[in-house]
Amino acid sequence: MAPTRFLWPEADENIARARLRRTLHRLRALLDTEAIQADRDRLQISARVHIDADTRVFEQACERGNFRRAIELYRADFLAGFTIPDSEELEEWLFFRRETLRGKLRQALERLHKQQYCDGDYTAAVATANALVDLNPLNETAHFTASTTVSTNSKRMWIGLSAFWMKIFSVPRRSNRSVRQQGRCRGQKRFFCICLLHCGSLF
Repeated sequence: MAPTRFLWPEADENIARARLRRTLHRLRALLDTEAIQADRDRLQISARVHIDADTRVFEQACERGNFRRAIELYRADFLAGFTIPDSEELEEWLFFRRETLRGKLRQALERLHKQQYCDGDYTAAVATANALVDLNPLNETAHFTASTTVSTNSKRMWIGLSAFWMKIFSVPRRSNRSVRQQGRCRGQKRFFCICLLHCGSLF
């Protein structure tokens, strides 16, 4: 797509080219460098100019395996809400670019979730799994990952809680403790174990 058609689709070709020349002249005067390169069919920033674009930083973080940083950088879809009337080529390019970046975000979330799950950081893994669901609510794999992680985290919490309460309800065998007191405590322990087994079966 010619730059003039992209920038001024409603204007005559000669008028659009005149506008482009004036705009480039002003930009080059402001930047004081050949930062912008233009020809009949292309308008681009010179490779000699260093620019930190958020999409580039995001993709670099993904390539380096810094998935947490990549996820923090992705705050919205690429150029969300941006459109130019009667620019089908632009719309097509935007669509595929957005899908590419969303795919990299999905991979970053999956890799981070795997790391957190393997490290036993189930609370963080639950949050990451939920982010996968939010990214695509129709993704059945994401829903399965989230439910499995929540179940694992819940079971871990119940195991820790049961160990804690079993320690509290433990009855030391002391000669000065009456048989009735020991029996009462054993009954409390049995009741608590039944409750734990019942609750644990829910997960």
